[in-house]
Amino acid sequence: MPTTLKLVDNYSPVTLTEEQKAALARARDPQATSVDESVKLLKTVYLSAEPENWDDTTEPEWNCVATCIRAA
Repeated sequence: MPTTLKLVDNYSPVTLTEEQKAALARARDPQATSVDESVKLLKTVYLSAEPENWDDTTEPEWNCVATCIRAA
């Protein structure tokens, strides 16, 4: 997971709908959402766009990803 976290701040799935892009932007904005809300948004985007890459991600990992994205 450290390699993924290192890249995740600039990573987004290749094909996103406008709704998914907006959700990802909100998830990245610490003033628009809480960490819990960011986790929910990230799960929605990544699990719908690339479930095979994210379906085994644990809650602590999701929290870490959300925290890193919000701090970037």
